[in-house]
Formats: sequence, C-alpha cells, structure tokens
Amino acid sequence: MNTLQLSIYAMALGLCAFTGLLAWRASFRNRYFLVFMTLLVLMLGCDWLMHHPSTPLKNLWLVILMASALLVGPCALLLANSVGNADLHINWRSHAVLVIAAWLLLTPLATSIHFGTEFVNAAAPVTKAYAFFIHTGMSLTVGLFLLQTLWVLRTCYALLQRRNVQNKWLFSELADPGLNLLRILVLAIVINAVVSIAKVLYCALLDGVYMPINIVISGIHLLMAIFLASSYISLVVGAQGKAEAIRQTLFKPEAHPTTQSDTTASKNFEPSSNSNNKTTAELTGKQQALLKQIKAAMDVEHLYKKPSLSLRDLCDHLNESPHNISQVINESDLGNFYDMVNSRRVALASQLLQQNPQRTVLDIAFDCGFNSKSSFNSVFKRYTGVTPSQYRA
Repeated sequence: MNTLQLSIYAMALGLCAFTGLLAWRASFRNRYFLVFMTLLVLMLGCDWLMHHPSTPLKNLWLVILMASALLVGPCALLLANSVGNADLHINWRSHAVLVIAAWLLLTPLATSIHFGTEFVNAAAPVTKAYAFFIHTGMSLTVGLFLLQTLWVLRTCYALLQRRNVQNKWLFSELADPGLNLLRILVLAIVINAVVSIAKVLYCALLDGVYMPINIVISGIHLLMAIFLASSYISLVVGAQGKAEAIRQTLFKPEAHPTTQSDTTASKNFEPSSNSNNKTTAELTGKQQALLKQIKAAMDVEHLYKKPSLSLRDLCDHLNESPHNISQVINESDLGNFYDMVNSRRVALASQLLQQNPQRTVLDIAFDCGFNSKSSFNSVFKRYTGVTPSQYRA
C-alpha cells in the first residue's frame, strides 16, 4: 500500500510541477492553476499522512485537509474566471467570511492534536461532551463546505454559459479546450466535495478499514489531476494561443464596464441580441464596406468551407482587426460568427444532399467544411430539425 500511494503522490506532484511551470509562463491569467494543483497535491499528501499507520499527529493532517478543501472552491473560481475571460463579479468578501467561519469551527478539532499515531489520544482521552463538541464543529464545517460547493458550482455554471457565448463569436465549431477545462473543473469541485466528506466520515466511523478506501481516494485525486492537467495543456499550447489572445482582446474588462451579479451575469452577457442588430443602412460607411468584404469572403470565396474556421482566420484573410470584424458581424444581420459560417455550410449541404444522392454523407460533410460526421449531424439538425440522412430520405 505505501509504495502504491507514494507512487500516486509522486505522479500528482510531477503533474503539479509541470503544469504549474506552464501556468507561470503563460501569457494569460491562468497562474491560479498552479495554486489549484498545489492544493490537490497538499490534500493528497495530508490524506496519505493521516492514514499511514506509523505517522503521528493524525488530527493535524485532518485539520489541514479540511482547511485546504475549503480553499479549493475559491481557487477554482479564480481559475474559471480567468479561463473564461469573463471577469464575472464575485462577492469575495462573502466567500472569505464563510471560509473563516468554517476554519473557526475546526478549532475544537485542532485542540485535540497529539503526537500519537491514532486519532484518539489514549493517554489523555477527551470527555464525551468535548468529543461531541468536536464532532459538532466538524459537522457544521462540512455543512458550510457543502454550501460553498453549491455556491461555487452556480457561479461556474454562469461562467460556462459565458464561454459558450464567446465561442459563438470566435469559432465555427464549439469544441474548445477552455470549455473542456471549465467542465472538468466543475467535475473536480463535485469530486472534491464527495471525497472530502467521505474522508471525514471514514475518519469518524471506519478508521479500521482505511487501506482500500485510501487507495481509491488517492487514485481519484490522481485522475482528477490528470484530466485537469491535460485540459490545461491543450488550452495553453498549440494553436489555441492565438484564439485565446483574441478572446482576451474582445472580452477584456474594459469592453464590458457594467458590473453584473453572479446570478444574472450569464443572462445579460451578450452585448447585442437580434433585436439590437442594425440594418445595413444604420452601419457607418466603413462598417458597410467591411460587411461587404465579409460577405464576399463567405459567399464568393466560400471561406466557410475551410475546416475549423475561426475569427482569427477571417481577420488574417481580410487583414482587419478582430474587434472591427466582430463588431460588424454582431451588429449586422449575420448574427454571430458561428451562425454566419454554419448557416452557409448547412445551406450548401442541403443542396448537395439533394443533387448528389450517390455521394456519402461524410463526403458532403467534408466538402462543406465540417471535420466529422458527428459534428455535421449535430449542426445540420440544429438548423433544419432533422439529420442529413433524414433530410435526404
């Protein structure tokens, strides 16, 4: 058991160091990932020390473990907010009050710390009344932890919605490493809550059967670290760098000066809805000229056929800034970048499906700019209500 757990701990530590180095060198604000990974490794280490038979100060490791678990949520919010480039208004004072209150409730447990290798000090056992006081404090801490988890998940959901909206402005496909990272982050918060509560319950009720349980918990922590690390690496390196640079340019705080609350931010994020779209006559002369260039690139040059087309590609093609092009698209009848591209892809696909019954659906999908049959089916059904095969039948 010890060798296996030490190996898991070493792997998690290596992941933390590698992804932490990437986070520190990243050009955008994801250094919170280093803190988040460090917290995971710290909790894993405390878990190992707490359950190792010959390790003293059991209650100390339990206090540190519970105190660290309360920091995972706020740290996850910092990371999610920076990944989404959403600058969502978060009431940090309320989060701080909740964390401090939970830490104070751990004070009775902290007073029971001793150098023995068991949770209970056999040499100087506490009274039943004080033991009840300790367990009550731990239970209330768990309650506050659950409240914090629900609060954080609600805010992360708003951030997920914002990221989805941003992607429709930037990409012709909604697959996005940053969105995957946010989803896995939400999953990590849920797993952290379940595992942390399980640890407290096992310490209180099942201290004698820790061996297989502890290995499972360590493995879950490692898997969580692996998924988070792989998603983060996909976001930081490769072709995503340029896309994230554009995202920061378009969605930096100055572009959205209005402060929004946690609950209403996701609903009010889009700066221009269909009802606010301008007609061609309402656009300035420069904007009308740029709109003609964009439509020519789509309808004459058929740029939409390029797989994984992004706003960055259109900017390079027209030699224009992302801000100007995004503004014209979103203030015109084009809607947003995602709809502008995919509505044309679907229109072309509809024609090809009817005119070329001998060709396969996959061949037509590739001709229209889709990367896979699954994405083609999903987008086609979204715009027409039926799958390509049903449309052809």
